[in-house]
Amino acid sequence: MTPREEPAVRAEGIRHAWEEGRSALRDVDLVVRRGEVLGVMGPNGSGKSTLLRVLAGALEPDGGRVERFGGGAGGALRRTATVLDRSPFADSLPGRENVTRLLELRGVPGPEARDRAETWLGRFGLADRSGDPVATYSRGMRRKTDLALAFAAAGDLLLLDEPLDALDAAARSTLAGSLRERARAGGATVVTGHGAAFMEDVCDRVAFLRAGELAALGSPEELIGAVEGSATIEVELVGPAEDGVAEGREWPEGVRLAARDGGRLRFSARDGGASLPDLSARLLEAGAEIAGVRVRSPDLDDAFLALAGEPLRRESP
Repeated sequence: MTPREEPAVRAEGIRHAWEEGRSALRDVDLVVRRGEVLGVMGPNGSGKSTLLRVLAGALEPDGGRVERFGGGAGGALRRTATVLDRSPFADSLPGRENVTRLLELRGVPGPEARDRAETWLGRFGLADRSGDPVATYSRGMRRKTDLALAFAAAGDLLLLDEPLDALDAAARSTLAGSLRERARAGGATVVTGHGAAFMEDVCDRVAFLRAGELAALGSPEELIGAVEGSATIEVELVGPAEDGVAEGREWPEGVRLAARDGGRLRFSARDGGASLPDLSARLLEAGAEIAGVRVRSPDLDDAFLALAGEPLRRESP
């Protein structure tokens, strides 16, 4: 097996439960290959963050094993860079100083550490603010500083937990491009999140987690291919859908009610949306008030619903 083919990390039978007895992970098997971006998607509470903490070595699982970089001795954790739920920065120090010092702690020589800090803070749009104390940073700026440190560390394995949180469009684009560059150079990345479009764009494979279990794993194309129908029709109602509106009704041929979430109905349609006028008429006949309709191609949101049996996002009550 060549170094490129050797997995960056292999997790086998990972189990973990919190003190109150609630299971966070249940017999999860996962291999992260060099030169790939692996996405992990699931609702809040599905175990995504716990899995990343286990892969990072920040949390010891109750069962199973994790092997990093072929099980070679020494330096495995130093070869891993992470963005987890807490930033390691000193609020009183400037962003540039924080990143530089933390890189030095990882063994990067001082001048190189400062160059890397300047480069990556600049790439994430913080060149003008890198000399300001982190205490003055917004939530989005802190997240950019987290990412600048992680990429500047140049670890063989990069673990990013919800990296899109609070990022603006420019930073999201920078993140996507940087992940592609890492993959081409042979770096391995695991990224969690809910953003279907982002995950489909940057990930080579995606794992679906449901209640701590691995529900599906494959390329975005493979997962989306499991969705019935050539189109997804989303209907937004005025107010919650009454039982008689959504349940037990006969829909147009080739149309199936896939999910009901408050006042939002999601249908799969084999005809690419040609049945929309008929579908709308039947909803109106049932007493529904339609606020808006959208027809789109299936995405990873739809694939998660089809393969995991529940929506990726749960609507707040």
